[in-house]
Amino acid sequence: MQRLFGGLVLAALLAAAGAAQAGWLAELGKASKTAGHAAPLSARLSKTQVLAASAGLGAGVVYVDVHGSRLFMELGDAAGHALASSTDDVADLVARVQPKGSAAPRRFVLSRESAANLGPNMKQLLGQGEVFVVEPTTGPLRVLGQVVSGRTSYFKQIYPGLLTPAESHIPTEVAQALAQSVKRERMQVAAMFAPSDVDSLRLMASAAGDRLLSADALVESALAHTLERMRGGVLVVVGHVEDTAFVLRGAGGETIRTLRFSELEDLAGASDVRIISAGCSSYCGGATAGFARQVTDVQMAEAIKGAFDADTTGALLGAFGKHEALLVDQAALEGFAKSRQLHLARLHLGSTAVKSGSLAVRLYAAARSPGRLLSIWEAMGPTYLLGAAASLVMFRTSRAAFLRSFPQLPTPELPQNHVRYIAARVGRILLYVALAPFFALAAAVFILLGGWAGREAFQAWLWRCIRHPATGLMEGLAFAALAAATILLYACAFALLFFPGAFMTVWIFGQQGTVLFWPLLVACVLYWILAVFAGVKTHKALSVRLSRRSALRASKRMMST
Repeated sequence: MQRLFGGLVLAALLAAAGAAQAGWLAELGKASKTAGHAAPLSARLSKTQVLAASAGLGAGVVYVDVHGSRLFMELGDAAGHALASSTDDVADLVARVQPKGSAAPRRFVLSRESAANLGPNMKQLLGQGEVFVVEPTTGPLRVLGQVVSGRTSYFKQIYPGLLTPAESHIPTEVAQALAQSVKRERMQVAAMFAPSDVDSLRLMASAAGDRLLSADALVESALAHTLERMRGGVLVVVGHVEDTAFVLRGAGGETIRTLRFSELEDLAGASDVRIISAGCSSYCGGATAGFARQVTDVQMAEAIKGAFDADTTGALLGAFGKHEALLVDQAALEGFAKSRQLHLARLHLGSTAVKSGSLAVRLYAAARSPGRLLSIWEAMGPTYLLGAAASLVMFRTSRAAFLRSFPQLPTPELPQNHVRYIAARVGRILLYVALAPFFALAAAVFILLGGWAGREAFQAWLWRCIRHPATGLMEGLAFAALAAATILLYACAFALLFFPGAFMTVWIFGQQGTVLFWPLLVACVLYWILAVFAGVKTHKALSVRLSRRSALRASKRMMST
């Protein structure tokens, strides 16, 4: 009974290994802001997924869908209650689906595809309440209407001050980067201003306080050291931008220092530092982003103050869109996964043209690779935990096998000095904790292959391979030779018993309808009974129970030959 129970438990542990390996840490590094059900870009969210992702918006949510020229609405908590209408009278459809006398705020939720197909009815829907587009990677995002270059366009608000077109798709990489946490104590601000820019430096110092770095910290000789000290943090660099670089100019207009975005971001990637580049520019170059009116250093200081209140990278970027929102277009979103640079496009609010002196903002966030220890744990963690469970099931045999090679303290082989004694004892414990689960899991496989009686000897051999590698290797070779011989003998015995019986059975069934068929059939049944009996006896005769002593003798014989 004990053998049966142990075998069943170990079989269950091994059966769970595949599932544990597939699901282990699968969610590690996902954006904390992600809601709803992840789906590929080509997959459209179903009504159930949209409503499930919108649960945090409260009761009274209305699901909206578009099919051709028909607009459908359904109250989220009214299962099976759907209404359809022509798209000419949104207000009438809203009145019909909303409960009479309801004081709950109207919130409409729809998929990205429905938002793209809604057309001019988006304006009518916004007039009836708040509209949210549900993204697979971020959950519901509020829709805002903005007058851009004289016409109304609709955007999803990822964070206050940070918008993207309503029909755009937000990739998982962007959602994770924007949702990555920001800690005030891990954030620094570098002011790329010349010493003659006294007013700008004073405003930056007032906004950043002791988190402000001078331009000297970003010179070539100190840049790598500065970023290395900030490993895992966020660096906000502000200053004057020309083309794709920060440029410091003296009072006479001469260039004092140039810091290219590529130079800064290459070093930041090596140090796992996120970079927010922001600055007044006459030409935004590769960091296209900005406002429709002149940006002052006062506004920049306000943005820095807001950045210190941000708890995520997205909220930090949104702080620079306080006066006029920044826009992330589809091209920037799609390019982020490859370049790790999020370029923000200009949002032309109103009918005015963008003036020189706009704000250039861009995010650089290197792909975060797990640390070496975390990578090792991801690869071996499930196996270790399953092995730990197996070692608990067979703790007595596992411990006994360990003590064969590493006997109890004190022994003549171990130090008598107190410090060395403690060190040796701690070392033994750590060695057992580190390797016993893996050895127990190997023993579990050995048991399932029929080695229940030799489970302790098998684990003892594994420990001897650690303590005495040469002896363990020779024992392993001896065991492999004996196992190969045993398998060969089993194969021969099987062939001698099975093939004659198989040919005889086929021949007998070919005699159907003759007088000899039934006597021959009885003889065939008796043969198979005797064959099974002989097989059991052969198994007992050929079973090799490899103990430590027999393996050692075999290895010595091999060494002597």
